[in-house]
This record gives sequence, structure tokens and C-alpha cells, in this order.
Amino acid sequence: MWRTNAVISMLVEDVAELRVSVSPDGSSNDREATSERPEMEALTKATRRAILVSLIDWIALVILLAFHSGPGPFLPLGPSTETVFTLGALAVAMHSGFRLGQARTYKAVSRVSEELLERQAD
Repeated sequence: MWRTNAVISMLVEDVAELRVSVSPDGSSNDREATSERPEMEALTKATRRAILVSLIDWIALVILLAFHSGPGPFLPLGPSTETVFTLGALAVAMHSGFRLGQARTYKAVSRVSEELLERQAD
């Protein structure tokens, strides 16, 4: 027997690794009255947060690179203090890529969940 709600909860909790917070005093009628399911709301918030953090990372990276000055190489790797700057810039770029990957995963889980809910309605 196919249980759509259980599959969606597994997708959100296991694949997207999000914890869905359900208020203990809310009844099932209140949940059905809302326009969206709590899982979908959690996915939407997490997607927005991941994109926002990635945008902040790119702004920080642009500021770092814009104010980097010096006659030496642009991003040197060697026995100097400039290596710390290079590693920091690479860490910010790597974190941004990680968050963009998270946003992509959240969107994929959201699409699959919406498709499952549409199929359940049919």
C-alpha cells in the first residue's frame, strides 16, 4: 500500500535532511486548513535560505577580490601571508557552491513531493 504522506515525510527528512516542526497544539483540521503542508513550507524556507546565503557569499567574494591589492600575483599559493587570503577566498567560493547544491536538492525534493500530491489527488 502506497502512503504518500509517509513518502513525502521521508523525502523531506532523509533526502533533504530537514526537520519539520509541527505545533503540538495544532490539530489535523488546522493542518488541512492551511494552504501548504508543513513539509512544503519547510522546503520553501530552506530553499530561500540557501539561495540567500549563497548570494551573501558571492557578495563577500566580490568585495574580497575588489579590495585585494598588491603588485604580486592575483591568488598566490606559497609561503606568504597572501596564501591565507587565497585560501579564504576559495573557502567562501566553496561554501557558496555547497549552498547552491543544497538549494538544488531542496527544489528537486519539492518537485517530487508536489508531483506525488498531484498523483494522490487523481
